[in-house]
Amino acid sequence: MLETLPFPLLVIALFAESRRILIFAYLSLFLHFLYTFIHSTIYPAPKPKPKPVPFRFTHLPFELRLSIYSNCTAFSLLQLSRSSYQLRYEILRNPKLYLNSDGYRPAPTGTTYPPSHQLRPLPVVQLWRLTLKQIDFISDPAERRLVETQLKRVVVVTPIGPGQSKFSDWMLCGKRGMEGCGRLRWKRDAEVGAAYRAMDCECGRVYGLRPISVDGALERRMSC
Repeated sequence: MLETLPFPLLVIALFAESRRILIFAYLSLFLHFLYTFIHSTIYPAPKPKPKPVPFRFTHLPFELRLSIYSNCTAFSLLQLSRSSYQLRYEILRNPKLYLNSDGYRPAPTGTTYPPSHQLRPLPVVQLWRLTLKQIDFISDPAERRLVETQLKRVVVVTPIGPGQSKFSDWMLCGKRGMEGCGRLRWKRDAEVGAAYRAMDCECGRVYGLRPISVDGALERRMSC
């Protein structure tokens, strides 16, 4: 039908047809936005759950942290003091916390230098320290298992001349934290082998202190 119209009338018809199409498009877009608004109002989207705020030990009041420190063992205080600079400062600036804790052994005081006739300044000796060498014993079985995991080392048994190989290691009284008194000592140049002589222990156990090591030849923990 449009082909039979004259050219001016054809232009007017096409213009009117395009206006109808444009009006229909705007009307469809308006109805879409209206439907979306009504649907979102009636059925709102679920709000995302807030992320849980992590618990931070340093957010507790200082007095409460001091109360917690006073109930910890010496080994627990040592672990806490190695976790952050703030906790280390709080623990070391209050020596009474670890001096009175369970399992703490004070370091020997006094100078270790040989006597000399020459006058020289004495070294500054830090009387109160908190290191692993100040841990006398570990009474808690869970802490014993932890210290075994942290101090475990592989020892390869190889003969050195006529004797057995030697190593320096930490010695612990207690089999996986279930037996013994938990006394902890550092032993230098201990012999490795089947006929290993354990260090004496005050708890009266037959085997005494044993090294916290894994035999590299047998791939097993040296039994207490």
